[in-house]
Amino acid sequence: YLIGAWIQGAGAGALDGHRWAGNAVHGVQAVVLLAALAGMWRRWADIGLAVALLVMGTVQIGLADGGDWVGGLHAFLALVVLVLATVIAHRAARALGLGRHRREPAA
Repeated sequence: YLIGAWIQGAGAGALDGHRWAGNAVHGVQAVVLLAALAGMWRRWADIGLAVALLVMGTVQIGLADGGDWVGGLHAFLALVVLVLATVIAHRAARALGLGRHRREPAA
């Protein structure tokens, strides 16, 4: 929303808000990695996903100031980060036994 508002002429405040939100999300990505290390030790696939989330987020931020096609990769990697975060949340919920439970057939 914020970057779209900036593109439509909302001013520098919208761009600043976009940058602030991106940095906040990057901080959350670091917390996800620390939580994975602490809570899922020896579940290397889950830790690997958390590392991938932080790495992709870092690369995505690094591409933010790129022009033309490089800037397009910034937007694409935002989607990659979203998908990774969704996969991590789903796997964590399943590991904790949260989410949908199958109903037992009626007797």
